[in-house]
Amino acid sequence: MSRKKKTRRRRRKHKTRRKKYIRRNRKRRRRTKRRRRTKRRRRTIQRKRSGGIGIDTANKMRVANDKYASKKKKQKKERAAIGWETGKDKCYICSKKFGRVYDREHHCRTCGKVVCAAHSKGEQKIYRYPDVLGFSIRQCDNCTEEENNIIQSIIVLGDRWKGGNTTEKKAIAALRRAMFENCNKRNREKTKQACRDRVHTPYHRRLPTKKEIETAVNYLNDDNNVFEGRFWTVKRHINKISPAKKKEKEKEVGMYGMSAASRALGFDREENKEWWEKQGVRLSPRPLSRVELQSKLKEK
Repeated sequence: MSRKKKTRRRRRKHKTRRKKYIRRNRKRRRRTKRRRRTKRRRRTIQRKRSGGIGIDTANKMRVANDKYASKKKKQKKERAAIGWETGKDKCYICSKKFGRVYDREHHCRTCGKVVCAAHSKGEQKIYRYPDVLGFSIRQCDNCTEEENNIIQSIIVLGDRWKGGNTTEKKAIAALRRAMFENCNKRNREKTKQACRDRVHTPYHRRLPTKKEIETAVNYLNDDNNVFEGRFWTVKRHINKISPAKKKEKEKEVGMYGMSAASRALGFDREENKEWWEKQGVRLSPRPLSRVELQSKLKEK
C-alpha cells in the first residue's frame, strides 16, 4: 500500500471517532439538562405548596423572632431601670464626638450615661447585671473610682474593727449580701424589680448606700460563699432565690400521641370518657386541633 492510501484511512478513522465522541457528549448534555429541569420543577412545586419556605424553616424562624422580641422587651425594662441615655453625640467625660465606624458610643451599666471607649474600660465588680443580648458589664471611669473607693473603705474598716486580713473578695461578697439579702419576695416579678430597680437607693441604683456599707462590715467574718465568685451575677442570684416555673408546652402530636391541652381536658383518662359520651361527644383516637380544643374549653 502506498503512503497516500494509509493517510486517507487514518483520516477516515479519526473522523468517525470524532463524530461518535460528539454524539456521546450531546446525549450526556441533554440528560444533564433534563435532570436539572426536573429538579427545578420539583423545587418550585414544593415552594408553592409550602408558601415559599419550608414548614420546618418557617417554624424555626417564628420561634427565633419570638425569642428576640421577648429579649428586646426585657432589655427595655433593664435599661429604663438605669436611666439609659439616648440622642447624645459626645462623651460626658472628655466631650469627644462619636463616629459610625470608629470611636463608637458606649453606655455605662451603672449610671447609664454615654461614654467613649477610652473612658469605659472598667467592669462592674459588686453589682453584675449583664445585658440580655450580650454579656457586657462595661463601666465608666467615674463609677469605677467610686466602686473602688467603697471596697477600699470596707477593707480599712474591717482591718480596724474586726482585726482580720480582709481581702477584696471578702469585701465584695459582704457588699453583695448587704445589697441583695432582703430581695426575696413572694412573686418572681417582684424579686426582679427589687433586685434590678432598687428604688430605695437615692443616687446610683447599682452602687451600695451608706447603710448597706455599714451592714457589710458586720458580715465580713461570716460565710458569704453564696455571694462569692467571679461569675456571680444578679440574674443567677434571682434564679436561685425564685426559680422560674417550667410550663408544659402545647404541641400538635401525631395520631398515637396526646397534646398537653387534651391531657388538661381529661381525654387520656378512662373515667371522663363516659361523661363525654353522655353529652354526645364521640372521642377519636387522634388528638384534637388547637381550634377544637379552645372551643371545647370555652363550652366547658
